[in-house]
Amino acid sequence: MRVVVASNNPVKLAATKEAFDAYFPDVRVEGIAVDSDVPDQPIGAQTLQGARNRAAAARHALAGESFDYCVGIEGGIVEVEERWFALGWMCLVDAQGRESFGASPWFELPSAVIEELLQGRELGVVIDRLAGALDTKKAGGAIGHFTGGVVDRQSLYAAGLKVALVPVLNAELFGREAKG
Repeated sequence: MRVVVASNNPVKLAATKEAFDAYFPDVRVEGIAVDSDVPDQPIGAQTLQGARNRAAAARHALAGESFDYCVGIEGGIVEVEERWFALGWMCLVDAQGRESFGASPWFELPSAVIEELLQGRELGVVIDRLAGALDTKKAGGAIGHFTGGVVDRQSLYAAGLKVALVPVLNAELFGREAKG
């Protein structure tokens, strides 16, 4: 099975491999750089749209090639009842253009971080500064920083991808042909 992630971020590639390996044998995961066409720090529905845009852009870039799925992953923030949460949206699109979606577990962000994000800064940049590190989004991410490494970005994204596969795993209930 060939799965193409719409990113070269090693966390997104590893999360995709982890999720697909949980259900399918012989999975090959590769990355392709595409644009999400949403702001660097997506807010609300922009996050889901970014995941969808990434998956569609990867599918378009692979026109004429054989693949099973393209995977778009986009991290963002959302406000619920005056609290702000970070989450990731996942969009899978197969070679026929059928989409399915999942989301990572959400976690609450402190108001000082939200203030910076609402001023246009990207969460990864803010966490890099707080952690005194570079490219935390290619490692443990914000969740890794806030949990002292107990939870990392890969595990959040893998969880969202595993549930994004529900329509694939239950093809008959979703009016799809079985895959895998």
